[in-house]
Amino acid sequence: MIEFKPDISGNIIRYTAVSGNDNIGSIVLELEGTRCRITEIRADGSLTAEGLIRSALNAAGRRNVFTC
Repeated sequence: MIEFKPDISGNIIRYTAVSGNDNIGSIVLELEGTRCRITEIRADGSLTAEGLIRSALNAAGRRNVFTC
C-alpha cells in the first residue's frame, strides 16, 4: 500500500510517496497567492504520480489556491 506523507511549511507543500520502507516518489508545490505551481515531481509510475498530484492540489485547495 502506498502512503502519501505531507510536509507543509509556509508556501511550500511537499508530499512523499512511501511503499513499505521504500521512497517511490515526491512532489513539491509552491503557493503564490491564489495560484500555485508544481516545481518538482518524481514518481516510479503514473498511478503514484497521480496520487502525489492529487494530494498536493487538495492541500493547496484547502489554502484557497484554485489555479495551478
